[in-house]
Amino acid sequence: MNKDELARQAMHKALQLRSKQNIEYTDSVSIYDVTERIGINEVRFVDIPSLEEMYWKDQKKIIISSHRPSGRQAFNCAHGLGHHMFGHGFCITGVDDGMEPTLGFQPSEFLANTFAGFFLMPKTTVCYGFHCRGWSAKECTPLQVYTVACWLGVGYGTLVNHMWHSLRILSPAYARRLLKITPSKIKQHVLRNEFSRNMMLVDDHWSGRAVDIEVGDVVVLSQSIHCEGEGLENVGECRYGNVFVASSPGCSTRAFNHSYDWKIAVRISRKDYCGRNLFRFDEDPDYEPQKFDFV
Repeated sequence: MNKDELARQAMHKALQLRSKQNIEYTDSVSIYDVTERIGINEVRFVDIPSLEEMYWKDQKKIIISSHRPSGRQAFNCAHGLGHHMFGHGFCITGVDDGMEPTLGFQPSEFLANTFAGFFLMPKTTVCYGFHCRGWSAKECTPLQVYTVACWLGVGYGTLVNHMWHSLRILSPAYARRLLKITPSKIKQHVLRNEFSRNMMLVDDHWSGRAVDIEVGDVVVLSQSIHCEGEGLENVGECRYGNVFVASSPGCSTRAFNHSYDWKIAVRISRKDYCGRNLFRFDEDPDYEPQKFDFV
């Protein structure tokens, strides 16, 4: 098969799985929850800096490095799920340090990558993410892309490239303009200072999955949204809403809008969590909440 045929096969498999799992096109998806629901015995985060992701067919396991950003971890998990869906054998992906010779085009890796993109970011869902917020997907701003990427659970650059190369929503010139703006610049624009950790922008169009973050991550909630429960510390406000920092692990926090029936769970893990995904958001009564001098 050529690349176009492989891409169509991967897209069909991804959309078929979303349909079987009753995932609405208006919803983003937690790749970890789906993966463990459809037959993968274990998703585990490990302290291996040189690793991206490993799929272990015999044990039905997906291993993910805890050293990657959250969006990249999610894509890596979806990549491993792609190997599983296509019946591939033992597959391991390491960090490309430029020291090893490239192996050329590998159909199995292309299938897994393309499956991951279409499962996490199908065209109808991406377009809905912009449309429901009153934005144009074809003429989106960097901040708008960042907001939709947060909702989808993927990285900023990952979404731009997918909208360019796979979905054909963005023209090459416009995509290159967006890619010149880095996530760090967007965070600095929103928070008015430099911040190296993850920043999640959450509005009341968020649907389909919980807001999953780590201790030390920032969550910016729209002015209309309030939160209750432990784990998030209010550290100030910015032009886009109230700023919170995740201070302790657990899944008892909720964000909600008083004006209508909208609410979403906020799940917090330890920083650079290692262990089974099944226990990632467990509360720890002995954990000392972190204090942050942020704003």
